[in-house]
Amino acid sequence: MLMTGIYIKGLLLFLLIAIQLNVFLAVFNLIPIPPLDGGRVMVGLLPPRQAMVYSRIEPYGFMIVLALLYFNILDKFIFYPIQMILRFLGIG
Repeated sequence: MLMTGIYIKGLLLFLLIAIQLNVFLAVFNLIPIPPLDGGRVMVGLLPPRQAMVYSRIEPYGFMIVLALLYFNILDKFIFYPIQMILRFLGIG
């Protein structure tokens, strides 16, 4: 079976899916909503007064993310950067 490449094809498919998943998670995590890392970066970049106001939405951040996913608002902000990164890596 090793000579026919069955294991190699399975391994390559696994690696391809793992790379795609990691790129998706990296881009998704950079969304500037406070429970995500992008929100923490945004709070760090804002002046102190605006950062305090912006960080108050953190308890509602998960619901905001779910609403944005439900209404397909994040499609433009997630899938285009993912496609660009995967093309740069020679995968997409």
